[in-house]
Amino acid sequence: MPLPADPAAQIDRAERLSTLVDGFPERVPGALPALRELLDEAANAEVRAAAVRAVGDTWTDDGIQLLLGRGLEDDDVRVRRELATALGSVDPEGELVGQVAEVLRALSADIDDDVRDRACASLAASQDASPETVAAFRGRLDDAHDDTRCGALLGLAQLGDRAALPLLRDRLETADPFEIFRLELQAAEKYADPSLLPGLRRIETAWRAEETDNTGTAGAGETGSVSDDGVPDETADDAEAADDNAADADADMWADLNRAIAASANGRAAGDAGPSRVT
Repeated sequence: MPLPADPAAQIDRAERLSTLVDGFPERVPGALPALRELLDEAANAEVRAAAVRAVGDTWTDDGIQLLLGRGLEDDDVRVRRELATALGSVDPEGELVGQVAEVLRALSADIDDDVRDRACASLAASQDASPETVAAFRGRLDDAHDDTRCGALLGLAQLGDRAALPLLRDRLETADPFEIFRLELQAAEKYADPSLLPGLRRIETAWRAEETDNTGTAGAGETGSVSDDGVPDETADDAEAADDNAADADADMWADLNRAIAASANGRAAGDAGPSRVT
């Protein structure tokens, strides 16, 4: 089938191919030629990005090979972002493991913050423990982009590399307790190091004091707002929904903090035999 000239039609084709192959590996061989055509011939970057997403949904070695050969040098950041994400969703085997990690390491040094962030997250998820990956994570510990820095920190913690431990300890002990990131707490849980406990307790104390100060200030029991003319106030309801989302986020942060405290106190993360050590 010829490639449509209209970029919108090309994106539609990529999305339909994604739906076709997602969860159906037997359909991948028939879909890959069309996806390859989109990657190779589409002039529009949004089309190429959509094609990268679709190839990531194939979950096959052939799909991984197709991704590895494209996208890394793409001039458009949208394509590189999708590549960094897609390579984190695949499950390579054999020599493909190292090849995927190599591309992700290159993307972790991209000029774009979001590409680096996604690449570090995908690299951490890959569990690749090669010296090159450890070095790539260490190289991002001073990244000006917080999400990228924290992704590298968590990656090192998962591998048991202690290079980031002093940096994490300093953050927990000196940073504003309300500017600590979830990934830092998750890294603390992975490290399960008793030296992190004072900093974690400091954060716990600050958060509990904040909760005490805010007790009773919320409109408990309200289920919605109505304007003077009796019409539901959608703006107020949206604000209430935002408050609910914020409460959920706070609960997640508390859960991460409690797990980090327990792991640091016990010297091991929940479900772990103890952190491995990379030398």
